[in-house]
Amino acid sequence: MKNFNPRPWMVLLFGFVFIFGLCLANLAAQEKTKIGGKVEAEYTKQEALDIGDVEGHMMTLSQLAGINKSTGENMFMDGADVTIYGFSDSIKGNGLAMGYARTKLGDDCVFIEYKGEVKTTLVEGNPVTVFETTCKFVKGMGKYENIQGGYTATAKMVSETKMVIEWQGEYFIKE
Repeated sequence: MKNFNPRPWMVLLFGFVFIFGLCLANLAAQEKTKIGGKVEAEYTKQEALDIGDVEGHMMTLSQLAGINKSTGENMFMDGADVTIYGFSDSIKGNGLAMGYARTKLGDDCVFIEYKGEVKTTLVEGNPVTVFETTCKFVKGMGKYENIQGGYTATAKMVSETKMVIEWQGEYFIKE
């Protein structure tokens, strides 16, 4: 019967623990910054298509523009130009919403992908439309190169051509 030598296993185990510890230390070093903001955006383009299979089934492709106002505990893209490119597929104002946004301030720019829902309810006989979305950073330039993270956003239509978007989340710069 062969003698069991635990040394090779111990070396392998300690090596794994060491590498795992380095990975955790790297994640901890990438401190997340809490951010938030508000954007008043107006439609610059909008195309709505009536699908016709059921009453009120619409597909909409939109472009909106506005200015970000930082409201979080840390300043983020305050005064930046925001352009939103959106798509929705809804029945009587309720359904899916998705798209992209670009936030640009000087040489700094971030690109965002969002997905969520559009919901329309009647308040005193008037439709009130709200978008609830989850957003993630997909690219950054300037000081936001390698940005990671995201935020949640709520957008409420305040007129036929304008919406107010409030958002909050966090980011870090991947090294």
